[in-house]
Amino acid sequence: MLRSVKLVSTLALGSLAGCASLGGDKYAENLAAGMKTPETSSLFVKYIDPESKVVSYILKPGLVGENQQSLYFTAKSMTNDGRFLVFDISCNEYESFDVKKAPEKLAYRGKKKAVIDFVKDKVVVLEGIGGQIPYLDVDNDVIYYGRFSKNNPDVNGLYKRELLGDPEQEILVCKMPRELTEGASYVRYFTHLTLSGDRTLAYLDSRVDDNHIQGVLNIKTGEYTKWGESGLININHGQIHPVRNDIALNAWECVPWKDSKGQYHSIVRPTKENPDVIYPRLQLTEPGKRTMIPAKAHNAASHERWDEQGDGFYWCGRGVWYHDLKTGEQTKVSPIGTHAMMSIDKNYVIADNSLDGWWRGCAWQIYFHNRKTGKGCYPFTRRPAMCTKNAESNLHPDPHPQFVCGDRYVVCTINNADGHMDLAVTPVPQLIEMTSAAE
Repeated sequence: MLRSVKLVSTLALGSLAGCASLGGDKYAENLAAGMKTPETSSLFVKYIDPESKVVSYILKPGLVGENQQSLYFTAKSMTNDGRFLVFDISCNEYESFDVKKAPEKLAYRGKKKAVIDFVKDKVVVLEGIGGQIPYLDVDNDVIYYGRFSKNNPDVNGLYKRELLGDPEQEILVCKMPRELTEGASYVRYFTHLTLSGDRTLAYLDSRVDDNHIQGVLNIKTGEYTKWGESGLININHGQIHPVRNDIALNAWECVPWKDSKGQYHSIVRPTKENPDVIYPRLQLTEPGKRTMIPAKAHNAASHERWDEQGDGFYWCGRGVWYHDLKTGEQTKVSPIGTHAMMSIDKNYVIADNSLDGWWRGCAWQIYFHNRKTGKGCYPFTRRPAMCTKNAESNLHPDPHPQFVCGDRYVVCTINNADGHMDLAVTPVPQLIEMTSAAE
């Protein structure tokens, strides 16, 4: 108990290295003004992992949704000033562990967004954003997202909610480019939205009918610039560089997709018969150029992400690997990882790992790796499957752990054996202490 009190006290002082440059001053101001934290908020309950003894704080189950889960790992769920935490809510899909509810019994299908304001210590549901993966500007407390209507193209645009103002007010930022979608029957503007470091460009990894198109939208002027197109090659999961405005990280998606003629297209994989085929997942796009980056160690990759400075990017594939953009050198930064995120200073990695096989809703664990010592610990040693493999979830219930609030916390989704998901927040200083060199 004394150790837990000490950890919370250290965290409250904002003493974690690297925090001051990312919202640290504002975080301290908010605390001084009485802002709650996950440790002190009335919306959370304390949880201690029975094996690792790591302390986390769980958003009260069922507070605003039967399922409450973190955003996809390419986004960050919490602002750097510690004030806002954005998450998905949805209904429980299951009557029991392996029996899905009939559609007419669902309160609503899909997801909605909600946000916690720790200054007011309350939750607001953000109607109208839905299940898409938005961009949370963690420095300025703004959520950006898109809207598309085939029947009413006047609403097609990029929108925002200013959390420091009225988060329920939808503000049009700019229209989506009509020249991109003119006459199209099917349109996907982006897989998950990212903005450039200077917040002037939105990267669009679009699918328009059967063509995949990459480009940027200037959100100040509404001008669209096409960088290239890849036809039937499904280039998606786009993330613009955090500093440069002329390069983006993408994936050649391995999941088969169906074109307008009903034909399926998929990635070319290395096999025993063709072991020399390079797994082409990792793709860099620039204006007029697309470059494949081989994953050299194991010829496999998934769930890629830029580091905070844009010095390189990392991905998962029998561990977590890092590619230095300048030198091309690739190094292993964690022995475990299905989805992962590196800390701002690159010294730490948080990752999830499926147990007993993988399916949507399988058993998971969360792993923290200290690169300075080579040691690790498990914030969640084992979370049970929320459903069987024969009744997979449609709600993407993977944990998606992420460093947030200037690396003060880890946010992730945790499964429960009764068929629902909860949102977990874990203070980071204890993880560093548990994996330090001292015994």
